[in-house]
Amino acid sequence: MGGAPMHEPWRLIESPPAAGDWNMAVDELLLEEAAAGGRPTLRLYSWHRPTLSLGYFQQFDDVPPEDRQRYPIVRRLTGGGAILHDREVTYALAVPATMMNGPELYARVNRAILAALRQFGVEGRERGRQRSAEATQEGESFLCFARQSATDIIACSRKLAGSAQRRRRGGLLQQGSVLLESEAPWAVGLRDLAGISVDYVRLAAALVRGFAGEFAAAIEPGNLTADEQTRAEELRQRRYADIAWLRFGGRKGEP
Repeated sequence: MGGAPMHEPWRLIESPPAAGDWNMAVDELLLEEAAAGGRPTLRLYSWHRPTLSLGYFQQFDDVPPEDRQRYPIVRRLTGGGAILHDREVTYALAVPATMMNGPELYARVNRAILAALRQFGVEGRERGRQRSAEATQEGESFLCFARQSATDIIACSRKLAGSAQRRRRGGLLQQGSVLLESEAPWAVGLRDLAGISVDYVRLAAALVRGFAGEFAAAIEPGNLTADEQTRAEELRQRRYADIAWLRFGGRKGEP
């Protein structure tokens, strides 16, 4: 069951497929607005082509040379391992940090996602603190979905959804991916489990219902304002399209 009601309506932004630098710039903009006391925003989106996102602290030099040629690459503001964004629904949730702390946000978002999965007859669970004997080794993997984290959502002992957070000046951002399909031995997609055709639109709608139920929130569809689009474009150019940010990230001295 969800916790205490969130009386202020949330904003829902469902974005069309976009390039990685734009996607990451919009998510950071939403974090800035949450830190300034704005209302919670749930964003659901996809990528205009398969894109590799690096965690905030990852080394660009660790990207396999063949992947540098094959995929666009962007660096996230959140931590964790690299993600190849392809057959998935990606989400970002930005809330004021006064609403809840990081561990509570992880737990409640996971409950919302699990509720969405049950709409397709799929029972997943949070991995929790019990880790396999290989967890330490897998935790060093370059790829996020090959790692094991207590906050992962798993089904059939394989990872179905992962997430990472960033807190900044009173705002909290959680980014995550829910897989539709996966060919990796350590991951599984919803289509593989449900036994029915599940597309992006159906999973996105189920996620909205899951979030609304868990947080007892009215979620109102909206769009970025003209001012927000301008500020996001400034962030894109200044940070996410900057080769120095991509190569060095936090080591460059960025916040």
